[in-house]
Amino acid sequence: RHAPQLLLVLLAAAAALCVRQSAVNYMRGSADGAYAMALCVASMVIGILVGYHNYNSNMRPYWEYEDHRHYKGIGPEEPADALRDASAIFFADGVRPDPQAS
Repeated sequence: RHAPQLLLVLLAAAAALCVRQSAVNYMRGSADGAYAMALCVASMVIGILVGYHNYNSNMRPYWEYEDHRHYKGIGPEEPADALRDASAIFFADGVRPDPQAS
């Protein structure tokens, strides 16, 4: 499962470490090292945003499908309200749509 709190804590710690190292490098006169650490922070932020978008676009629907009920062997007499919480409905063998009821 997805653990956003743990992910945020780890990323905040990594970003803080990069910012600290960037400041240390800048104080020592190494602008290149400070620039490299700033790029690390920027890449982490971009990675977080892209990963969050990917999770919301692709993984959230998957977990929602898995979290809801799956009904099997449903007959035509079953009321639709009884299946309101379903993410998958498998009808019984031989059940066909009634074109007159549509």
